[in-house]
Formats: sequence, C-alpha cells, structure tokens
Amino acid sequence: MTQKPKTPVWKRAAMRGVVVAAVMIALVELLRLSGREVSADRTQEIIIAIAGGAVWATFYALMATGVDKMMKKMESAAKSEEK
Repeated sequence: MTQKPKTPVWKRAAMRGVVVAAVMIALVELLRLSGREVSADRTQEIIIAIAGGAVWATFYALMATGVDKMMKKMESAAKSEEK
C-alpha cells in the first residue's frame, strides 16, 4: 500500500516547529541588518519565534494525525476489497 514515515508524528512536528522558529529569527535579524527598524527587542523576537514555531508544530501534528487516520481507513477499505 503506502509507506508510513518511521518517525513519530510528535517528533516530525517538533522538528518543523524548530525550523519555523529559526527561520523567523533569521528573517528578523536580516531586517535589522538591512537597516529596517524592528520594534521588538531580541527577547520579544525569540518569544514570538518560539510561539510561531509551536503554533506551526501544533497545526502540523493535527494535520498529520488526520492524514494518518485517513490512510488507515483507506488501507483497511482496500484490504477488504482485495479479499
């Protein structure tokens, strides 16, 4: 049928959340380097980036869990049709 990823959903979601947080921090730092004024200090920037990464990880985990459930239903339906 289909190949499921070997890593658990929470680990994939956490990895994507960390990547999003790192990208958000990098983009704000690029704005600072280009001379643009950023109204947040670095502590606020880090908190916002971590919160953004956590939100992204939550959305990814919800979507991945939904897709896993859907794939299980499709596989069980396909197996019952094969019999």
